[in-house]
Amino acid sequence: MNEKELRTRMQQNMPEVPENFHRAMENTLNRIVCQEQADPVRALVFRPRRALALALAIALLLGTVAFAAYRWQIFDTLSLLTSENPKNADRVMQADLAHTNVNGVDIAVTEAGYDGRILFLRYSYRLPGFEESLGVYENGQLKEGLLYEEDELLSKYNVGWWTDNFWIDGLTMEMFSGSGGVTTGSDVPGEIIVTEYWRLDAGAVRLSGEVDISLPIGAKPDTSKYFPLFEHPEWKDENGNFKMPDEGLVTFTLDTGDMLDQVVTEHPNLPVELPEVTAKVTEAAYSPLMTYITLDLQGNPDAWDAFEAEHGEGWTDEDGNVIMPYTAMDVHGDWVCNLHLVDGNGAELFPGEYACSGYGDDWAEYLYPYIESLPDELYLAPIENGAADFSRAVRVR
Repeated sequence: MNEKELRTRMQQNMPEVPENFHRAMENTLNRIVCQEQADPVRALVFRPRRALALALAIALLLGTVAFAAYRWQIFDTLSLLTSENPKNADRVMQADLAHTNVNGVDIAVTEAGYDGRILFLRYSYRLPGFEESLGVYENGQLKEGLLYEEDELLSKYNVGWWTDNFWIDGLTMEMFSGSGGVTTGSDVPGEIIVTEYWRLDAGAVRLSGEVDISLPIGAKPDTSKYFPLFEHPEWKDENGNFKMPDEGLVTFTLDTGDMLDQVVTEHPNLPVELPEVTAKVTEAAYSPLMTYITLDLQGNPDAWDAFEAEHGEGWTDEDGNVIMPYTAMDVHGDWVCNLHLVDGNGAELFPGEYACSGYGDDWAEYLYPYIESLPDELYLAPIENGAADFSRAVRVR
C-alpha cells in the first residue's frame, strides 16, 4: 500500500468530528505553533519529536470522539440549572476560546455557549508558584468556594473582576437579574475556576452570529482618580453608557450561529382560578439546553384578607412592630414552590427537581433541563402523596 492509498483509506475511516471539537483542536494547535515561534531554538531541537507526539495525540483524540462526546465541565458545576453534560451541549458550547498571561497569571476562557437565553461562561486563573491545589475540600471532595486567604490571591496579582459590567461587541452589559456564578479551586495546583451564567434574556439581549465578548478579568486599571467610576465623563460613551475600556479586559469571539431560531417559544395563556391566586403560563420557551416557564400571578383579595386576619400585617420585632409587611407572595408562595412539571398522565418529567428560580407577588419562573420529546400536554402541578393534583395545576402546553 503506497502513501496515497493509505491517506485515502484513513480519510474514509476517520469519524466526522463536531465543529466545536475541531475548533478547540485548531485553537490549541495554533497556540502551540505560537509558542514554538516564540522560542526558535527550542523549536529547532524538539520539532520532529513534538510533531510526532502531536500527530499521535490528534489521531487518538479523533479516534475516541466517535465513541464519546466532549465532556463539558461547565455543566458539572451548573447542575442546578441543567443536567450534567446535556444532550445538545455540543450544539451550543465551544471550547478553548481565549488564553493570555497577565502579571504572571495564566487566564483562559475554557468553555462558553449561548442557548438563545443564557450566556454560559467558564474561565480559569492559574497562579504561578503553587504546588498545592486551592479550594474547599470536604471528605476529599472539592466543594464550591475558596478559603478567605485564597479569595484574596487574585487581588495580589491585580487580576480578576474590577467592575460589574462586561461588553458584547463593545456595548456595555450589566448584571442582569437571575444571573449567577460559582468559584472553585481545582485539582491543578494554583488554579481558580469561575463558572457563570448570564441571563441575557432578562436584559432583552439577543445574540446572533459571531460576537466579541470582553470580560473585565485582566489587569485592573487604576481607577482611583475616577470617582464615582460609573458617572465620570471619561468612562462614558456618547450615549451615556459605561464605555469599553482599552485595558483590563480579556476578549474572545463566540459563534452563536442561528441559536435564536432553535428556541421554540409558546404562549399558552390558559388561566386557572384557585382560592388564593389566578395563574397562567404566559411563556414557555424550549432551547436546546433548557426549558423556561414563566407564570403570571394575580392574588385573590379575599384570600389576602383571610391571610391578614390570621397572620397579621407582617413580620414583627420583639416589641410587635411590623418590620416587613406581608405581600401577596406570602399567600400563594407555598403553592408556587410546590409545582412540578408533569405530562398529561401526571408523570413527573424531572422527579425531585426543584425548578422554581424565583417568584414574587405577580410572577414566578421555572427552569428545567432540555426536554428531548415534548409531550402533547404539560402542566405545572402540585405533587400530593406522590400524585399530581390536576385540580390545582396550570396548563403549560
